Amino acid sequence: MFRFTLVPSGFFEKDSVEEYLSSVVLLNEDFPVKYKELPQYKAVLVYYGDEDRASLMIRETESLAGISYYNKVLVYAPGDGMVDILIAVGKELKIVNSFRAGDSATALYYLVTSMEQFGLKPRMTVLNIFGKDVLDISCIAEHLFKGVEVVS
Repeated sequence: MFRFTLVPSGFFEKDSVEEYLSSVVLLNEDFPVKYKELPQYKAVLVYYGDEDRASLMIRETESLAGISYYNKVLVYAPGDGMVDILIAVGKELKIVNSFRAGDSATALYYLVTSMEQFGLKPRMTVLNIFGKDVLDISCIAEHLFKGVEVVS
């Protein structure tokens, strides 16, 4: 189990980590609430649960810095029925979210819907896939996006 939220650095206080996370998910007392600062995006990842999953989420977020495009769109499907979507515009992190998606069409639905919230159009955007493409998103995405690239 892994639950998280992002908090802008300017609002973050170490003593309030449980409060931040409890405002978006039910807390599980079996897991301590932790945090990791993401200074390149002026945000803090507040989370509890699986440490491996937290490390992966941090690596995904840090990999955005290696994407040369102004509009950075990154998707990762770890094969556990979830898909992570990360969107940054310039140096501003817009969204980091996980959705339940058991197939490529559902994953792309959440991706495109998230992009539309920030005025991004698939035909004008290069989609970056983090690591292995477990849901085989790239086959469908090649027809929707300006391009598809794999980052790690």
